[in-house]
Amino acid sequence: SIGVWISAVCSSVLCETKSLSLAILASNTVIAYNWNGPAGFINTSQSIVRFPSQSSFSGVYKATVMDTNSCSNSATLAVSLLLNPLLVCPDVKVFLTDP
Repeated sequence: SIGVWISAVCSSVLCETKSLSLAILASNTVIAYNWNGPAGFINTSQSIVRFPSQSSFSGVYKATVMDTNSCSNSATLAVSLLLNPLLVCPDVKVFLTDP
């Protein structure tokens, strides 16, 4: 056996509230997938989508795979989520009335 190879991929630039997509590309003998990430994130799928994304999803994700020979390999991926801009309207007045 040549062994197991792995690569973790993610969308390049991501703003909060958008979809965070992570995928493991691995040799075809892989039978188990495991993700670990920020704030105790755990998942066992080959591909995952976290929606809507939050700034707390930023950090290092570790992908680990195991093949049919019980060989394993892992890769890490750093994810940074950009905060959405804050809209400020200082001259807007709101009036509340009873219905």
